[in-house]
Amino acid sequence: MSNPGSRDNDSIRTGIPISDESAFLRKFSPLDDDSRPDPPRGIRRALLIAVKLATVVLVLVAMFLVYTYSRDRALYSVNQVVLEGCRNLDRQDVLTLIHSAFPRNLMRLDIDELRARLEKFSWVRAVTVRKVYPDRVYIKVVERVPAGIARMDKLWLFDADGVFLDEYVPAEHAIDRPVLVGLHDGTDPMAADENLERIRMYVAFLEAIDDRPDKLSGLLSEVDITDLANLTVIPLDGKPRVHLGNEKQAERLERFFKIVDRARAENGPIAVIDMRFDDRVIVRPMVLPPETSQEAPHGTQ
Repeated sequence: MSNPGSRDNDSIRTGIPISDESAFLRKFSPLDDDSRPDPPRGIRRALLIAVKLATVVLVLVAMFLVYTYSRDRALYSVNQVVLEGCRNLDRQDVLTLIHSAFPRNLMRLDIDELRARLEKFSWVRAVTVRKVYPDRVYIKVVERVPAGIARMDKLWLFDADGVFLDEYVPAEHAIDRPVLVGLHDGTDPMAADENLERIRMYVAFLEAIDDRPDKLSGLLSEVDITDLANLTVIPLDGKPRVHLGNEKQAERLERFFKIVDRARAENGPIAVIDMRFDDRVIVRPMVLPPETSQEAPHGTQ
């Protein structure tokens, strides 16, 4: 018969608690072995990067397929063009450009190219173009402002930058400015720079004479800047030609209107008044053709 205390004695001899003996009796499993080395850190990082790159590629491919499918769908056809700011620019010209020179599909429409083409219209100073999905193009135009009318081969509107905008048509263009004379033909290679200089002088002159209560530009018919050193004006009644020089032009014009009635009373019809001198006014009367003598009709006796 075994001694009831023998089991306790064996456990005391081995130093292992009886409750833990079963751990040494279990069958060994490779999963219980934690001594295997982990993969190198570089390999794990490379695998992670590869997974991310594959995900990005798949997303890009999906987006490309969606874009390729959508750009040819009628769903994105341009059905409406919204134009803002067109007062003088012909709206039909803009619509014709869009429908004839650009694809009908909104996704394929190059708005940078459209903006560049619109900026070539003479009336356009700046333009904004936006796509509004699914079927709309929004265009906002900032037009150039006419600064005056120039007499060349025709009457032309121009702005302060020297850009010729359109042929002047009184019924269509509400602008009250004296006509600028003295610009060169646009075919002259030097014309652009010289014309711009004359236009700037014209604009500065009108600003100076209108910065007064009576706004003297409304009393003038023409401003002649053929000679850059001598700006000349013609009043609304057509006579006389008034030389104002290249300085103090507003003061000299104001002085002219104060003395012109008296000058006419003293000299009769006047061809030219020279206001370029501060201490005197030079008046050149108009030369009238001599009156032709008429023979008295033969009377009867």
